[in-house]
Amino acid sequence: MIASLDESVGRVLDAIDSAGLGDRTLVIFSSDNGGLGGYQADGLEGMRSITDNAPLRSGKGSLYEGGIRVPFLFRWTDTIEPGSRSGEPILSVDLYPTLRELAGPSSPEDQVLDGVSLLPLLKGEAETTGRDALFWHFPGYLGAGRGQWRTTPVSVVRSGRLKLLHFLEDDRVELYDLEADLGESNDRANDRPNDVRRLRARLDEWRAEVDAPMPRPIVPRGRATERSQSLGKN
Repeated sequence: MIASLDESVGRVLDAIDSAGLGDRTLVIFSSDNGGLGGYQADGLEGMRSITDNAPLRSGKGSLYEGGIRVPFLFRWTDTIEPGSRSGEPILSVDLYPTLRELAGPSSPEDQVLDGVSLLPLLKGEAETTGRDALFWHFPGYLGAGRGQWRTTPVSVVRSGRLKLLHFLEDDRVELYDLEADLGESNDRANDRPNDVRRLRARLDEWRAEVDAPMPRPIVPRGRATERSQSLGKN
């Protein structure tokens, strides 16, 4: 399948070049998540590891780097220098504002965009997007076998080299320095409380801003009625 994909991408690029449209065509290649693998280190023995995301932790369905860090490849003849690289973190939600700006139409004044245009980066006019943080929010469960989960409800904020995970079931946080610990093996939450408070506040601010849906505990059947009856008696 990888060989077939490689051949197909090559045919598309050849067709673009043969038509003389390379300088007018932005080609974007990426993935929506990391590979299916790397779960055994987290004790998820029920998950098959089809791929290996090392040195990243975990894989598809997780909000550790193995699940969310993927490459982006951009090709735009005469605009993007072949072989050039950027370490600026971006998100898939950046593609819509990028393509809107590239196509030319102006956005309605009341339209909310979660991403930012990447055109300044692609054209070499800027080295960063200028934003202070990236966010992920997954208020649900994703299975990994009987009684196991690839992720439980969690929100994530990344600011610079620091990444905070806020697990919503028990209000637990984990803090990682991705520059020093790409594999997220050393939780620094206990020894960097100031960073935890700062990032947690930024995450709370973002969730309120976008009205992020939050999970609510399930009340066992019958308990709510029993409690109502008890309150009625009082």
